[in-house]
Amino acid sequence: MAFVSVGPWGGEGESEWNYKFSGGLKRIIVHYGSCIHSIMFQDSTDGYSPRFGTNGGDRIQDVSIDCPYEYLVSFGGRYGPYDRIVTTVKYLMLETNVRSYSFGYLHEDDTYFSIPVKSGEFVGFHRRCSRLLDSIGLHLTPCSTTPAEASGSTAIARVQFDLPREFVVGLRRSYGKLGASGPVVVKYLVIQTNLRTHEPFSSLNQNDRKEVEFTTPMVTSGRFVRFHGRCGLDLDSIGLLVMA
Repeated sequence: MAFVSVGPWGGEGESEWNYKFSGGLKRIIVHYGSCIHSIMFQDSTDGYSPRFGTNGGDRIQDVSIDCPYEYLVSFGGRYGPYDRIVTTVKYLMLETNVRSYSFGYLHEDDTYFSIPVKSGEFVGFHRRCSRLLDSIGLHLTPCSTTPAEASGSTAIARVQFDLPREFVVGLRRSYGKLGASGPVVVKYLVIQTNLRTHEPFSSLNQNDRKEVEFTTPMVTSGRFVRFHGRCGLDLDSIGLLVMA
């Protein structure tokens, strides 16, 4: 079965690990303290993965998932420095179609990551560990679509700038949750140049009070250099880098 590996997020560990389920995910066992020490899985055939990491930490969390009726729709967490390890996974979040689970302690200064599982089926985890869970990523199988389905659900917009006369001076966009309980992503985008407005990519939902519209200050002093932000399967955030 063809699959796509997404991630990883975290640091470098001594050993690379890789685990794909037979069937679906049934159980997750996590040892943690100030960071994630290990993670272990059970699939729907009752087979267990190896333990990725070690039995450290002061907490053990054992979560059962009602497979096949319950399945992963979003995955994320935080990673950052711990002890003498430069970077390691410190907090994990898993959201299913039924409920949400979290493992570890939340440290706001750590680096956040999040990936929605909406354009494929979740089939496993991967990456690196030592005495800790140093990094983690996902395996996904892409959903198959017919050309009619793809053209009806996906829009592609291409914009050409009249260089060197035309340059970016601002952005208008909105962001909000993907669905009722999904991750926060960019949902609407307008690019403003010194010559014109490149009208919108997607549409603004005026009736969604949880969808936040935001406009960058116009670039009046300095020069636009490039875009920046974060992404997973969707565009999670976007901004402008301006050189004085």
